[in-house]
Amino acid sequence: MHHPFRVLLALALVATAGCSPPADVPPPTEMAESIEAVHDWVMENESALKEGNPARQLATLDATLDLIAHRYGEKSVEMTQAVRDTGLMLIGNDRYDLAEPYIQEALLLSRQVFGHDHRETGYALHDLAVVRDKLRPETFSIAAEPLLVEAIAVRRRVLGLEHLETAGSEAALSKLLLASWRRTSRDDPHSELLTQADQFAAHSLQVLERAYGNDQSEVRDLRYRQVEIALAKQEYARAESQAQDLIVKHRQPCNDIGSPQSAQQLRIAALRGAGRDADADTAEAARAKDECSPIALLPETMRAILEKAERRSL
Repeated sequence: MHHPFRVLLALALVATAGCSPPADVPPPTEMAESIEAVHDWVMENESALKEGNPARQLATLDATLDLIAHRYGEKSVEMTQAVRDTGLMLIGNDRYDLAEPYIQEALLLSRQVFGHDHRETGYALHDLAVVRDKLRPETFSIAAEPLLVEAIAVRRRVLGLEHLETAGSEAALSKLLLASWRRTSRDDPHSELLTQADQFAAHSLQVLERAYGNDQSEVRDLRYRQVEIALAKQEYARAESQAQDLIVKHRQPCNDIGSPQSAQQLRIAALRGAGRDADADTAEAARAKDECSPIALLPETMRAILEKAERRSL
């Protein structure tokens, strides 16, 4: 049953929205501008989601979408945004399960409204792949991987091989391929999953580092992933060299968004894999046990403040 005030508010918005015509479909290389009125209309429901069980609010969300479809058309730029914004709102409330049908519908509408080869459709493909993998990682090869592969293909055709959005999908796919290998093929260092993960990680790293520089978090995460892939492929010399580069060349001994292991721990694993146990023992003895603890990852000034406050409390 819909809240009468919200339905009246939505009807009022339909009446007042008549002054703005439906948005035009942008060229394939451009994104559609976010329409503030549509976004605000969808977000009117967020407080109700936070107040109770989100599943009980789906009828209200769908009623809002029906009104937006009535105002702008079922296959319009505005309706595509409204469905996507609804899914993202549910994701923001940690309900990926409820969001999936909306994100799936957003992809369907993107294909119909913008076309298969469009920047918007590339985003919609990527979004649905991430949601599906979050919900059912064990079905990655049939539920998520084809979507990311298509997103990369669309972005390469529309935006080019060196575009940041292309690299973003490549980075995501490399991460999910490695995770899939860990679930299904851990005993096979020659798995095609690892080969593809390696290729996508290498290319996306080049593009992202050129755009963002050496110290950006995604760049650092990809470097760590390359070491993990090299270890999985039993390419121990390469893994040891890349881990050493993280420590000495890039000055990135810790990764705060990806690998729970430090660069030194990954280097030690590579040394042991290569049978260099004496070198691994020496590195282990020299390693600070808390080198990548949360406090060790803080900037120097903030770390000093916290340590000083901790001493005062003793």
